[in-house]
Amino acid sequence: MRLAATLLVLAGLAVAAPVTDKRTNIGYIQLSNSDFVKPENNKRTQIGNIQLSDSDFVKPENNKRTQIGNIQLSNSDFVKPENNKRTQIGNIQLSNSDFVKPENNKRTNIGNLQLANTNFVEPKPST
Repeated sequence: MRLAATLLVLAGLAVAAPVTDKRTNIGYIQLSNSDFVKPENNKRTQIGNIQLSDSDFVKPENNKRTQIGNIQLSNSDFVKPENNKRTQIGNIQLSNSDFVKPENNKRTNIGNLQLANTNFVEPKPST
């Protein structure tokens, strides 16, 4: 299993997370499955090194769910970008403009968190 350092910068603090071949794609961001801790174990959800309490996520009101790592989100949590140009993950609203195409400036923005695409390694096909 390959390990690579993923550098996340939030509020001026830099932290590192391992990246493996098992990945979850949020927008242009590749996150290893190991970046997500199971909420039933510690009642917290981790996206990269960003810790979000369960209360940050809207409880699903129906059985239709979208799974990001171990995070279960109802489909209603996601606002269609063609309608209002915004995407919602739990209670976190991300405008489409937060996601800049990597071919343009090699950066991805989650809210106010800027991540250089070079921090994320491309997934390799398993052999």
